[in-house]
Amino acid sequence: MKIFRQKTFQRFWVSYLLVLILPLFIVSLFMMWYNTQVLTEEARETSYLGVVQTNELIDREFSELKEVAIQIGSNQDVRRIMFEQDPVEWQYARWQVLNEMMALNTSEQFPEEILIYFHNTQEFLSASSYYDVELFYQKYPMDDRNQESLIGWLTEGGQDYSRVSTQDGLRNYLLYKSSIPMNENSNRGTVLMFVDWETILPMFSTPSEKMEQYDYILDIEGNLLYASSEEGEAYLPQFSAAVQGQELQMEQEIDGRAYLITSVTSDILPLQYITVMAMSDVLSSVAMMRTNFILILLFCILFGVIGSFWLSRRNYQPIVQLLEYAESGTLEDKRQAYEEFGKVIDQLDALFTQNRSLMQSMEKQIPSMRYSFAANLLAGRYRSQESVASMEELLDIHFPSENFAVVITRVEDYSRFTQEDEKNLSLVNFALQNVFREIMENDAVVLDVPAHKEVSFILCFRGTVASLAERLDELLHQFYQFVAKVLNIEVSIGVGEVTRGITSIMNSCEQAKWALNQRFLYGQGNVSVYHSDDLLKGNRYYYPIDRETQLINRMKQGNTREALRIAEAVFEENMEKRQLPVQIGYCMMFNMLGTVLKVLNDTGIEYNLSGLVTQMLDTMLRQGNMQNLRGQLLDAITNICHQIEINQESGNIQLRLQILQYLEENYMDSNLSLALLADSFHLSGPYLSRYFKDQTGMNFADYLCRLRIQKAKELLREDISIQEIAERVGYNSSNSFIRTFKRYESITPGTYREQLHQK
Repeated sequence: MKIFRQKTFQRFWVSYLLVLILPLFIVSLFMMWYNTQVLTEEARETSYLGVVQTNELIDREFSELKEVAIQIGSNQDVRRIMFEQDPVEWQYARWQVLNEMMALNTSEQFPEEILIYFHNTQEFLSASSYYDVELFYQKYPMDDRNQESLIGWLTEGGQDYSRVSTQDGLRNYLLYKSSIPMNENSNRGTVLMFVDWETILPMFSTPSEKMEQYDYILDIEGNLLYASSEEGEAYLPQFSAAVQGQELQMEQEIDGRAYLITSVTSDILPLQYITVMAMSDVLSSVAMMRTNFILILLFCILFGVIGSFWLSRRNYQPIVQLLEYAESGTLEDKRQAYEEFGKVIDQLDALFTQNRSLMQSMEKQIPSMRYSFAANLLAGRYRSQESVASMEELLDIHFPSENFAVVITRVEDYSRFTQEDEKNLSLVNFALQNVFREIMENDAVVLDVPAHKEVSFILCFRGTVASLAERLDELLHQFYQFVAKVLNIEVSIGVGEVTRGITSIMNSCEQAKWALNQRFLYGQGNVSVYHSDDLLKGNRYYYPIDRETQLINRMKQGNTREALRIAEAVFEENMEKRQLPVQIGYCMMFNMLGTVLKVLNDTGIEYNLSGLVTQMLDTMLRQGNMQNLRGQLLDAITNICHQIEINQESGNIQLRLQILQYLEENYMDSNLSLALLADSFHLSGPYLSRYFKDQTGMNFADYLCRLRIQKAKELLREDISIQEIAERVGYNSSNSFIRTFKRYESITPGTYREQLHQK
C-alpha cells in the first residue's frame, strides 16, 4: 500500500511538472532564439555602418587632397617655373609659388606638408624653402624608400599613394602624389603631400580598451597603406585575398578566434577600408542577453518544481486520508471501507464521464459563441455592462478593466509563407491569431473575429490608462516585426483609439477601419494608428497655380531633377502633412495629370498619354494605393523631361558644329571676336561665352589662339616669312604672333622651324 501511494503521488507530481514547465521551456527557447537573431543582425549592421561612415569621412579628406593637387597643377606660376628661360621671370615665379604654398599650409589642410617636385631641376619646393634631393632626404629620412626609388616613383605619371616611415621609427606617413601633366605623353612636375597616420586614426571608430578591433586601408592592388596596430598588420595576410576589391561582411577564424571582417570600397578613390572585430566583442550584448535569459529560465523552472510539488501534495491529501481510513480498523471495517471507496470511485467516474461529454459539447460551441459575442460587441449591439455579464460568465471571459481598443489586421501577401488559396488562408489567420494572443497575453484580454483576409481583435487592457497607448504601439510593432520577418507574411494593421466602456468598442472599431484604409494612401504593409485630429486633416488638397507653373517650366526645360523635386514637394504636403482621404487624393492626382497634358500639348512630345490614364484608372478601380499612382506620375514626368532634354541636346550639337565650322573658315580675320561671333549667330555675348565653354571645355579666346597656332605650325613647314604667317593666321603684327606662339608652345616660331629642318 505504501508503494502504491508513492507511485500515485509521483504520477501527480510528474503530470504537474509537464503541464507547468514544458510549455514554459518551449516558449522560452523560441523567444531566446528569436531575440538572439535580432540582436546579432543589429550588431552586424552597426559594425557595417561604422565602416561606411569611416569611408565617407576619409573619402572627404582625400578628395580635398585631389582638389589641392589640381589647384597647384593648374597654377600658371608653377608652369612658368618649368618652362621660363628668363632668370628674372623664373625667380619671380618661384616667389609667387612660395607665397601661395605658404597660404595653403596655413589653411590647416589635411596633409602635414605639401611640396612640388620639379623634374627638370630635381628640386623640391615647400611652403618654407627649396630642397635638392639630398637635403630633402635629410629632412625626411625614410625606412621604406631610398633616394633613387623615391625619385623614380615621383617621376611616374598619374596619382598614387605610398606608405613610408622615418628611419627613427617615430613617424609614419602616407605619401600622396599627383603628376602635373603638360600634354598626353609627358609631365614635368609632381605634387607631393605628407599625411601623418596619426591624423587618420581618429577617423576610425575608437573601440574601448576591452574591445579587439583592427583597421586597415589598402590600395586597389591590395597593398597595405595603413594599419591601426602592428598586431593587426600581422593578421592581414590571412584574409586580404578573400576581401580584395570587394564590398562585403563575413566571419573568419584567425588563430583560433572568430572575427567579423567588414570591407567597404571607396566610391571616388582607389582605396579599400577594412575593419576586423572579434565576434565576442560584436556579440557581447547577445551573450549577456543569453546568459540573463538562461538564469531567468532556471529560476522559473525552480519555482515550477516547487509549485508542482505543493499542488501535488494538496490534491493528493484526500486520497491519502481515504487510504489511511481503509488501512485502520478491523478486517470487516477495511472491507466496508474498500466497498465505499469503490462506490465513490464509480460515482466519480460516472460523473467525470458525463461532465466530459458535456464539456466536449460545450467546447465545440464555445469558439463560434465567442466569435458571435465579439462580433456583437464590434457592431455595438450591447449597450451596457449588465447586458454582457451573463455572456462573460458562460464563455469564461473576464474583462479586467473598462479600457478597450480595436485592432484590425489584413493579410496582403502570404505567398512566401504558404500557397495562396482559401484553405491556406485559414491557416494564415490561425497563425496570426495565435501570435497576436501570445504577444498581448500579459497586457490584455483578447477576443478575435476572423473574416476572410481580415481579423478584428478586441483588447481589454489590464494596465493603467496613462501608459496604454504607448504600450499598445510597442506591442503592435513587435507583432508586426515577428509576422513580417519570421513568418514572411505581409500584413496591414489599423488601430483605433483606446476608449472606455463596452459601448465605445464600436467607435474604436470604426476608427480602426479608417486607419486600415490609409493603406490606399500610404501603401500596404504598415501599422496605421488613428488619432482624434485625423478627421480635421485633408479637406482640400494643395496644388496652387504657382507650383503648377514651376512644374510646367522645369519640364519644358528638360530639367528632370527640379521637376521631380517640385512634384515630390506637392506629394509630401498632401500625403504626409495633410494626409488626404483617398478620394480627394485621386482628384489631386488627376489635376497633376492635367499638368502633364499641358506640357505635352505645348512641346509636341510624343507620349502614350492614353496608356498612362488607363493605368491610373485601373489602379484606382482596384483600390490601389496612392504610392502606386505617385510612382506612375513620377515615371511619366521623368520620361517626358528626358525626351525634351534629348531634343534640346540634339539642337546644341548642331549649333556647336556650326560655330566650329565658322571659326575654321574665318580664323584668319584679325577682327574676329566673341562679339562678332555672337552677332553672326544672333546670340548674346555672355550666353555664347558660357555655351562655348560648356561645349568645348575652354573659353573662346583660348580656343581661337590654339586654332591659329595650329594653322601657323602647318605654314612654318613652308618657305614663308614670319610676318606673312602672322597675317595669314589673323595677327596684325609679328611680335604679337611670336608672344602668343611662345606662350603656348614654350619656344619661338623660328626655333620651331629650325627643329623641323633638323628632323
